[in-house]
Amino acid sequence: MLFRSYDVERVEVLRGPQGTLYGRNATAGAVNIITVDPGRNLKGFVSATVGNYGLLKTEGGVTVPLSDKISTRLSFQTVDRDGYGKHIQTGAEIDDAHSRAARLKMNVAASDDVNILLSADYSKSNDNTGGLHYIRPGSPDIVPVGIANGFLPPENVRDYAGLGPKRTLEIYGVSGLVDWDIGDVTLTSQSAYRHTDSFTNANNDGLPSNYSRGAQTDNGRQFSQELRLAGDSGQFHFVGGAYYFYEKVIAALEVNPAGFLFGVPTTDIVQGYFAGGTLKTNAVALFGQASYEVTPDLKLTVGGRYSRETKKVDEVLQFDFSRTYDPNNPLIPLGTAMQKTKESSFDPRVALEYQVSDNVFAYASFSKGFKSGGFNVGNLQRSEEHTSELQSPMYL
Repeated sequence: MLFRSYDVERVEVLRGPQGTLYGRNATAGAVNIITVDPGRNLKGFVSATVGNYGLLKTEGGVTVPLSDKISTRLSFQTVDRDGYGKHIQTGAEIDDAHSRAARLKMNVAASDDVNILLSADYSKSNDNTGGLHYIRPGSPDIVPVGIANGFLPPENVRDYAGLGPKRTLEIYGVSGLVDWDIGDVTLTSQSAYRHTDSFTNANNDGLPSNYSRGAQTDNGRQFSQELRLAGDSGQFHFVGGAYYFYEKVIAALEVNPAGFLFGVPTTDIVQGYFAGGTLKTNAVALFGQASYEVTPDLKLTVGGRYSRETKKVDEVLQFDFSRTYDPNNPLIPLGTAMQKTKESSFDPRVALEYQVSDNVFAYASFSKGFKSGGFNVGNLQRSEEHTSELQSPMYL
């Protein structure tokens, strides 16, 4: 899986488009996973879970105050599980799980008016997952019959044959949250950087023939910065700010189809198919939302967000059946492309809330969300869907 949650304090689920405050890609709602922050007292926990398939999962967290103004929180998680299937040639476990994750938080009360929360996390998984399984004759599509060219497929759909599968995923990041109380308002700066490396190497026909090899690489780097100003004045509450986001992704998919094209069980006949490129995203936004308590039980909220997003791609596509496979061979592109797309959107929100009684809460809302179009990297095609705006219905 992409990530595992641990040391969680609470989970918030917001229904409907949340473009005004949560911005890009929040077209259907938002799920906020809030992890435990450092406190002022020494406390912690350790837990272990065991299960079938040799499952052993451990998790823990401890808060350690360093002084009256500085406190830390260290948490971790490990997951180990045997595979759900076997590799019929090597006997290795297939679809197993082996991951490690850790997070360190530090809270610094710099002054009576300034508080700083720093966070750093790291996770890595190294599993025999990600390959295609043989399910029936004709599945995957490149397998023509039950016994393909003399190679007997696995009898159990959980089992696997051929190259791999192997998948590694490494994710780490740092963030800083600074809150500065200035009279009746609070100025907040939130900065974050995240690094992701993913690699999958597997067989594409599910057979012991090694007819085809597929390797996929995705490397991503992203940075975000948000400034917010929030405050209360009697019955009036407001929040507003600006947001910036930058991401660079380098992706590649390499498939060697020599076997099923020429009927030879090897991956070394020709270079084959290569699709890849670099995708860069720049996004900026201005947002604001205000609420007014008409009565103690009735509240009106109005907000909006203006977003502008630019995506650039530099991509290449190769079909090379003339050279013997060598990972050091330079590309001979069938085609290349450098494309750019710009999208913008204004996303409003209007909501009316009424506390009928202690146990009855009624509301009606209208909101929109924004999701820009993009590129299918390596296929030299631009997405036809440049923007996607979802409108939430009225609820009572």
